[in-house]
Amino acid sequence: MTVQDKVPVTSCQESSGPRRDVPPPTVPLGRTRRNLGALAVLTGGAGLTDAPLWTVVVLTLTCLAIPVAVGLHGGPALVRTLLLGAAPARHRPDGLRQRKETPA
Repeated sequence: MTVQDKVPVTSCQESSGPRRDVPPPTVPLGRTRRNLGALAVLTGGAGLTDAPLWTVVVLTLTCLAIPVAVGLHGGPALVRTLLLGAAPARHRPDGLRQRKETPA
């Protein structure tokens, strides 16, 4: 018996289950979208109320950091979903689903 026979196989390539291209979000995307909106409102309010410059800069950088962090976690598709929302499900009217063959 060799050493390789005694070592258990724990390769991730042999794991059962579907492979996911996009990892599941650690924080729900709805909560992230809500936080981004709240920070955007606070940034706009700070800019309009003559808040100190450092406050406006920190809030702006935080607003910009959220999509960057989401992009690093899930790629451009997740950033698109964060900023634009989920795409609606496409469906066709019932009349277009079935193609009726006419006898020749």
